[in-house]
Amino acid sequence: MDPADVQAQLALADSYLAGSGVEIDAAKAAWWYRQAAEQGDPGAQLRLGELYEHGIGVAQDLEEAFTWYGLAADQGDAAAQANLGDLYESGPGIRSNKAAVHYYRLAAAQGYRDAQADLGRMYELGKGVAPDPAQAWLWYARAAAQGDATAAQGRDRMRRQLSPAQIEGLEN
Repeated sequence: MDPADVQAQLALADSYLAGSGVEIDAAKAAWWYRQAAEQGDPGAQLRLGELYEHGIGVAQDLEEAFTWYGLAADQGDAAAQANLGDLYESGPGIRSNKAAVHYYRLAAAQGYRDAQADLGRMYELGKGVAPDPAQAWLWYARAAAQGDATAAQGRDRMRRQLSPAQIEGLEN
């Protein structure tokens, strides 16, 4: 893989998707993302997965979205990991709260705010894990610290279920 080729392919794809210097053409964007994705670029794999998930420039195909997200997630892409978590939690077809928690945890551990909030919600509701107000508080607090207002509300809800000593233990 020539990094310069991949970067050029991504730049073309981004231009076609946004209409930057060219007319918007989501199908051409998808084609260029695929060129870079097939060379193993995780950013292109993520973007191609998003196009398949939402049917932008390609026919909507959640199996293809899973495939491309999975390739990017395997390379440590936090956004792809979070998107896989979303599909496992609420996408049509394959549903697995345990798999959703797995992918949210991977992304959350990298500091990915949305996955931190999602993981907090999973612990709060006991989806894919045993309900755990302390873990819910911890993950909500991390997302809230990055500016997630909904996570801040979750953190505050969980705080009412915990003692000051429990919270102090989590903060250390």
